[in-house]
Amino acid sequence: MLSYGGALLRRAEADGTFAGCDALKGHTVANLLLASVERVQRKLSVIAGTAAAADVVGRIVAPEEKAWFLSGKDDGANFLTAYAPRGTAPLTDNQYTALVRARLNLTVVRGFDDAAAQACPSCSDIMRNGVPLAGHVTRLRRNGTHALHCQQPGRGGNLGRRTTQHHRVKFALVEALRPCARAADLHEGFLQRGPGEPKVTDYYPYKAGVVAAPDTDNNRADIAVNMNGACLLDVVVSHPVPNTNPACAAVAGAAAASAHEDKIKHYSIFDIPVGKCVPLSFETGGCFDPRTLSFFKAFVKFGLASGAETQPAWDAATRIEYNTRLRSICVYVSLAIARSVADTLLANASVLPSRTLRAVVGGPPGPVCAGA
Repeated sequence: MLSYGGALLRRAEADGTFAGCDALKGHTVANLLLASVERVQRKLSVIAGTAAAADVVGRIVAPEEKAWFLSGKDDGANFLTAYAPRGTAPLTDNQYTALVRARLNLTVVRGFDDAAAQACPSCSDIMRNGVPLAGHVTRLRRNGTHALHCQQPGRGGNLGRRTTQHHRVKFALVEALRPCARAADLHEGFLQRGPGEPKVTDYYPYKAGVVAAPDTDNNRADIAVNMNGACLLDVVVSHPVPNTNPACAAVAGAAAASAHEDKIKHYSIFDIPVGKCVPLSFETGGCFDPRTLSFFKAFVKFGLASGAETQPAWDAATRIEYNTRLRSICVYVSLAIARSVADTLLANASVLPSRTLRAVVGGPPGPVCAGA
């Protein structure tokens, strides 16, 4: 079939039909044939990768480990090969090592003892309404991922680190989206750098019958962009926890999808047109919600178009630019998530008392962490 198609293309090239076709401008017979082969190779690679991932998930027993593996699929692997965008620092060796060890379920928490379940010293004493946190909430995991949903309070605790994580991803998104926006759409209020947040009611009112709330966080989004009108973006990074959302252990991106729906409900009190409020939802493993990726695609296309158009005039050069910009956004965000997750893993690597301290207080010594 490919040979037959190639023969038709060469015949069209010889009789001038090829050169007269507007849709083929900028192409040659050779690059069209090569592109076809590359597309087939990509599809075969996706099929093989999907089958391999399903085989791995089938071999994992613990739901938490299944969820963590699935959270790292697709865009979750960007940090492995991505170069740091201009103006940002690459992952350090320690950050990269911590991420890889966590992905492979190797020991990140120093002194972790596989022989018995261990509670996190940072949150095991916390009470909620006079009741201790459930065991699955406080259970420490060898790969350090407990820290990604640990309830340790305070700015220096893990709850505080998640706030820092949110800010990092938000600021990375602003830096990633600005070069892809139209120059005229970077005026005051849109894609602005700094700690300020757009007020929803500056753009869209409350729905009829809703009692106006005071100026609180409920009336704020994270980022505002202009796409034929204001579009409000809200960033959310979730950790997949099967005990609260069992789908996380079966479906990649289930935590991000759930967070997306929660954000839509959060903004339902405002009279916002469909498509003008977009949750940008990610998981700690790096997985993007598909609707987040769809927004990135639409934003890049709008930035390449002009006037009220949402699509550019496509040609070979425009498609290359489109792919370059889209890849840049994904890498920016992926590295921001990876960097903040790695910092949390490293900060909690010493959460357990050292072997020496355990010996002093009379507790059983834990094994030495490989690679610690």
